[in-house]
Amino acid sequence: MPGKKSLKREEAPDRANVFGTEMKNKGSRKEAQVLKPSENAYKVKDKANDRMEELERHARVWCMLDHTYHASYALCTARSLLNKICPDNLAKIVDQLANITLHNAEELKHVIQIIFKKALAEPHYCDWAKLDCATYADMVYALKARYPEFPPESEGEKPATFTRVLLNNCQNEFENMPSTFEATDEERIKFPNVEDLQLELKRKKDMMLANMKFIGHLFLRQLLAVKVIGQVVHDLIGIKDGNSVPEEHMIECVCQLLEAIGHTLDENTHGENLMNSFQALQSQCLSAFSKRIRFAIEDLLDLRKNKWQKMLACTSRRILVAK
Repeated sequence: MPGKKSLKREEAPDRANVFGTEMKNKGSRKEAQVLKPSENAYKVKDKANDRMEELERHARVWCMLDHTYHASYALCTARSLLNKICPDNLAKIVDQLANITLHNAEELKHVIQIIFKKALAEPHYCDWAKLDCATYADMVYALKARYPEFPPESEGEKPATFTRVLLNNCQNEFENMPSTFEATDEERIKFPNVEDLQLELKRKKDMMLANMKFIGHLFLRQLLAVKVIGQVVHDLIGIKDGNSVPEEHMIECVCQLLEAIGHTLDENTHGENLMNSFQALQSQCLSAFSKRIRFAIEDLLDLRKNKWQKMLACTSRRILVAK
């Protein structure tokens, strides 16, 4: 129209620059340039995911704390009960130990280790004459069927049972038996006082002898086979090379073991052969030992000649029957 200025139509802005999206080129429009994200670009946090991760982290912490609490409670309870044990309350203590709830194989191992170490630290609790067989061996015999069995932790392993874990403790203690009782350099440094050093060596020896007696009690309760006993004796006093003789503390171990179980060994061929092999030790190298060890060997052989009369007085043992 005349008198009116013609309005020039401005081209619409490219939407690719507004929303950051890629658009196809239309006509004379230039293709939008794609911006490369910066390495330090600000990232919008996903609050929902962050909250979920935080909750999962808290759940893992509480799970660990809960597991630690249950494990600590079980161990503290076991220690407290064992500190109260005496011949008169053995059955009661067994019931209370059996009532401890165990959640996994690790807790089972810890509880059994506490019982095992307690038995070795107090060898008088394995004394037949004093306690009439109301011993820690009676306790484990009663507990073996009352604690749960846990599946193996990895493929190829056997389930964790009370008996298997207990025997593993006995085996580990046996395998760690020192080859000699001469004080080591570490022990001399740790115990510079001669009396303290002798007390430490005596403590180690007492635990070693207690383990042998404990193994004997397990055999009497049919938790170990006679072949295992034969292997133990052979490992201790078997002649390993032409001129060597067993260490005296190993002879003591065998005497402790056979004194406890000898009255049952003559009842079968394996046991009789075992006793005969020990008796052969007397004629082979008896003169190589001190008088104390020679007397221990002779006392054991005399006991056998007398049909184990000293031990037969204790054969009416009181074994707690597993419920």
